[in-house]
Amino acid sequence: MHPGFTLRLLTRTKILFLLLFAGACATAPAPAIDALPLPQSRTLSLPTPVPPTSTPLPPTATLPPTATPELRMDAAALESPIPFEPSLLRTGQHDYSYKPARGAAIDFLMYLPTTYDPSQKWPLILYLHSSLEKGSDLNLLRQRALPLKLESDPNLPFIVISPQIDYGYWFEHFDTLQNLLKDLEQVLPVDTDREYLSGFSLGGYGTWAYAYFYPRRFAAIAPVAGSLLVTDTFAIPGDFCKKTGVAVWAFHGVNDASVSPKEDEALISALDACGLEAKITLYPDVWHLRSAELAYTDPDLYDWLLAHSK
Repeated sequence: MHPGFTLRLLTRTKILFLLLFAGACATAPAPAIDALPLPQSRTLSLPTPVPPTSTPLPPTATLPPTATPELRMDAAALESPIPFEPSLLRTGQHDYSYKPARGAAIDFLMYLPTTYDPSQKWPLILYLHSSLEKGSDLNLLRQRALPLKLESDPNLPFIVISPQIDYGYWFEHFDTLQNLLKDLEQVLPVDTDREYLSGFSLGGYGTWAYAYFYPRRFAAIAPVAGSLLVTDTFAIPGDFCKKTGVAVWAFHGVNDASVSPKEDEALISALDACGLEAKITLYPDVWHLRSAELAYTDPDLYDWLLAHSK
């Protein structure tokens, strides 16, 4: 064989080998990612927790509940009347409970003016609330009518008693009210010749009825937005003038849609026809609730009451 041919053959063989090797390298698959060596993991050293060194706050002191003053009158106390404890004789309007040895108990607000002096006699007003204040929370009474006025008037010159009922009508509680007044007269310096009665709405009905069923129990009455029901429907009883022999000043809103002002007007007209002292104030463009606000903030009402005695 010719030496030049042999050299060319070897050269071609090397070139062919190199091309096959390069192709094999180009088609070889790349190593998978998860086959790559991972960096060596390290364990983190967390600091050891340090217990708190602060001193916990002491628990908040719990104050004992404020005791509600109670006016307790039992048979022994009535046989030998004793005054209230001085700590309970506070001026202003406060809660009390009447718990007699016999008969029904009742809660009430009692108001004493800042000028209260137990060494002198004081006129008394018994106030009867509306149906909106029924219940067992005396704070309901403070939201309306006379008790509302007393919350901001420290010098009204009366003892004012405002009992609270939780059911029914006021006439169902007249015996309890009679007992309450009788017992209060024995432990408070009440001028029994100057005791007055007033009430709003349901209490206005109660005021008329109390004066009718217990004639001459009070020196004067002032029903507000009330009426008298001795039967199922409004009617003036035949003995109305004879039994209701007391001075009356009624108050009513002309636009009252809850209790008709015509009924109060009819009652006042009947008493006036009998020659008894009776008058009515009609508030124009005034509805039911507003009449109470106007009546009990009228200073003439209290001057009128004080002008009457038994």
